Amino acid sequence: MRTNLSLKQKALSIILILLFCISKTINATHVVGGDITYTCLGGNQYQINLAFYRDCAGVEPPITATVDIKSVSCVKNWNLILTRVAGTNIEVLPACPGQATRCTNPQSLIPGIKECLYSGIITLPACSDWVISYSVLARNVAIGTIVNPGGMAMYLEAKLNNLNFPCNSSPQFTNKPIPYTCVGQPFCFNHGSNDVNGDSLYFQLITPRHSATVNVTYLAGFSATQPLTSSPLATFNPLTGDFCVSPTLLQVSVLAVW
Repeated sequence: MRTNLSLKQKALSIILILLFCISKTINATHVVGGDITYTCLGGNQYQINLAFYRDCAGVEPPITATVDIKSVSCVKNWNLILTRVAGTNIEVLPACPGQATRCTNPQSLIPGIKECLYSGIITLPACSDWVISYSVLARNVAIGTIVNPGGMAMYLEAKLNNLNFPCNSSPQFTNKPIPYTCVGQPFCFNHGSNDVNGDSLYFQLITPRHSATVNVTYLAGFSATQPLTSSPLATFNPLTGDFCVSPTLLQVSVLAVW
């Protein structure tokens, strides 16, 4: 997950699940990663955006996606149905020149990832503790660093305080959260985050979530800060969000930035 807190203590939280696909094959359920963002449209009206990434070898994505929006202090709990944005559900991580992924050739050994975008608009009264969340079963079964990946949901969450900070938008992410790395080659990934309100951002690695209160369980030797086998060990810069690794094995893993 990814925590982005501004200097004025804006209550923002955005989860981004990253899949480091450095294996040559993926036998997938379908869920690879995702994130939730929101944009203030004025008048307490917000556009909620969900980015959903799936393995092309998995099942087709739904036409709509339902997010839960709740505030404990205001005693509100709503469901918002997001509609898939036209022209999405397309491959976002092309293979090397001359190679085809499973998105275009089901027999290919090269995994392919498609991105689906969903969007909806809602009017939210002023509350200090809005939680916008989305959960979907099941994670990619090829993940080799957590217990029972196919039985684990992917849980995404964003927080909003529009009582103390009216009409604030969440950070936006310009880089796709699905990098491929190569064994034996140093690699750094950055989310490309920017905040339209000019707030400063801070990042933290945490354990990916199965639900709002339950984390996935890493296998022995792996953790939120060391989610895959790397030499030297993986590093993370909380000020820039840079995550750097030097993979030593063919492996599929998952991490969350808050």
